[in-house]
Amino acid sequence: MRGDVNVNLVDGGLGNLPKGADGIHLKVGVAEGGIADQVYEVSSYREAKEILISGKLLSAIETYYNEFSKDKKQVPPKMFFTRPVNDVAGSVTEPVKTGTGIATAIAAGTPTGDRAFVIEILKGGAPLTATYRKSQDGGKSWSDEITTPASASPINVGAGCTIAFTAGGTPATSFVEGDVWKFDALGPTASVANVLAAVRAGKQNYEIRFVHVVGATVKSFWVSCGDIADDWEANYHQLVKFICEATPRTTETVAEWSMLRINEAKAFMHKRVIAVALEGKSTLTGGNINLAWVLAAKIAAARVHESAGFVDKFAFLTISEIRDWTDLSSKDGGDAWLDTMDDNRLTVATQYDNYPGFYFSHANLMSDETSDYKRVQDLRPIDKVRRIARQKMMRFLESPAHPEAGIGGIQNLKAEVDAAIAGEMERRGDKEIDSHEFEIDPNQDVVSTGEVYGMIHVYKIGTMEKITVDVGYKSE
Repeated sequence: MRGDVNVNLVDGGLGNLPKGADGIHLKVGVAEGGIADQVYEVSSYREAKEILISGKLLSAIETYYNEFSKDKKQVPPKMFFTRPVNDVAGSVTEPVKTGTGIATAIAAGTPTGDRAFVIEILKGGAPLTATYRKSQDGGKSWSDEITTPASASPINVGAGCTIAFTAGGTPATSFVEGDVWKFDALGPTASVANVLAAVRAGKQNYEIRFVHVVGATVKSFWVSCGDIADDWEANYHQLVKFICEATPRTTETVAEWSMLRINEAKAFMHKRVIAVALEGKSTLTGGNINLAWVLAAKIAAARVHESAGFVDKFAFLTISEIRDWTDLSSKDGGDAWLDTMDDNRLTVATQYDNYPGFYFSHANLMSDETSDYKRVQDLRPIDKVRRIARQKMMRFLESPAHPEAGIGGIQNLKAEVDAAIAGEMERRGDKEIDSHEFEIDPNQDVVSTGEVYGMIHVYKIGTMEKITVDVGYKSE
């Protein structure tokens, strides 16, 4: 069997800007443009928009770039994205009219993407006389004035969609100035199999540190992400974490939905999967988005040892309110759903009394209760040590083990790894780990086995998750 350098993850040992590539991630989600399963690299929302045109993936990218604080001098690292093959057809809603014209309308088509169509009548009258303007973005931008076609003739409104107006019994009153017709196009989506295929397009892209899958998912999908993470780690030395979005509430009560999510979380464990439960109202889209869109930016902006909930650095910048906040956070009602979700390793948001803003309580990993790696900032430093150590040790593979042969043997291997870890992660005033110890026997029997074994112990930097100070009088 071919040899290699393996730097394994050991569990159970505990009972300002992203540095280099630490914050780079891959987004996977549905979009209108781009080539399916092709991984693109961008450094701005503008670059992404030129490729993707529209869709949830593009909206998530916009949120990502807007969640970096200029006041905190946070600079987003480059990112990667890909979209799956869209194999589930989209649809159009029925047109809704506001106004007094008597024309009727039918919308049709096979949408290529999400749109909010608006038709506004500028001059009333019969078909071929009345004029209109049209919008694909809910009225933010408009076409020039256009004359209406003959009755029942389809009007191309874009994105593969049409609307056809049929004149009323009195054609001259079919359209009245100020009439407005609205309907939406819901673009095509992708099957779970195709989304997972798109995720796998990131295999062996060693710059990727985590993968954010845009769109609601369930436990079975989390299992698949965990399997991919295990496969990439075991077979390709690729260490990634997955950010998944939990299913949002629809017709359930808050209590019913909360219990569904909690029971789902209880039935799943994997240290490389993060499941984000809550939604918030976006100041960019105007609608509710899963807070994973925000979390991806906070992790990318954080140093590997920093929590995405670090209050001084990571307040939400694009979320105006948390959906169902009152019911989820009620202290008077005693439900405490947020605490229960957090205790069951779902990632949720919080708001502190008499302090502005929303924050993540923690960035939880869906690991088992005995794991050393319960938060994202527990696992990221270990992954970084593993990457550094492997890169430094690679040149020693197939080299002589003796210190006076080749490139210095085991002793020199240890010295180079120690120096690299210390130089990257233990600089005074800029630490990402407290310290490390590399135990490796320079006299181990390499002659008989051909193998070298060592152990790197990492001493972590803790996170102040709770602060309690007693205040009282003291007599002199």
